[in-house]
Amino acid sequence: PEAAQRVLELFSTFNQRVCEQVLGARAVASAGLKAVEPRNVALAMQAVRVGALLLAATGGRLRALLPGRHWDVLARQFDRMGADYAEHYTGLQGRLVRHMKELLLANSAALVGLAVTWGQEEARVEPSQFARTVSKQVRSLAATLGPLLRESERKELFLKVARVYTDILVEKLGRLTPSNDRLAWQEQLNADVAHILRALEEVSGEAQGVFGPLESLIVSSGVLEDIRELNDAQGRTSASMDQLRAYLEQGAQDTTSG
Repeated sequence: PEAAQRVLELFSTFNQRVCEQVLGARAVASAGLKAVEPRNVALAMQAVRVGALLLAATGGRLRALLPGRHWDVLARQFDRMGADYAEHYTGLQGRLVRHMKELLLANSAALVGLAVTWGQEEARVEPSQFARTVSKQVRSLAATLGPLLRESERKELFLKVARVYTDILVEKLGRLTPSNDRLAWQEQLNADVAHILRALEEVSGEAQGVFGPLESLIVSSGVLEDIRELNDAQGRTSASMDQLRAYLEQGAQDTTSG
């Protein structure tokens, strides 16, 4: 029992030290780093995962060696320690999700001003700087964490990132005020949303149901072309927001009645 208690103390010390190096308020100073980067967090996640596996294996070995009454006392301590490791792992994962959330919110600060210019250029519609930056940051994190996390861990992490990004983007993009040329503005929104969606889908894998609200912001090119042809026939140069909304509502009614 004495040796077992010592083993538990070692596991506790290890878990505490990893936590101090990455999650604590003094993490940067204690780790000797200029900043705690995603790579450092991912390495800490692996250290905690390995520690949890060793804890479980050690507990199994001690259970086979110790008398039942001694193990019954230790079992509760091993269970609590295992819960501490699991909580620590979740905290590390949450730190990476918060890091990506902060990046997206920082990029979104310029979105209102940027969206004012959408639809004003005659050139072929391409993803805006906002969409390219967001997608690049998502793919960059995936490339950094790829060699450090197992595929299942990486997909679990990016699924959480995808949920956070979907909620924020739907809220931010949904509050934008379209320009007078609603069709050209919508084409730019389509390009941006599709570009970001591709990046999120690449890193999160099967994310069924997660992107629905974000995908709903995209108006199909067929619908836009129909409205453009209608405008041409009526001598209009642009579509209003009300016209597009009415067209979509009518399409939804036709689909339901059909």
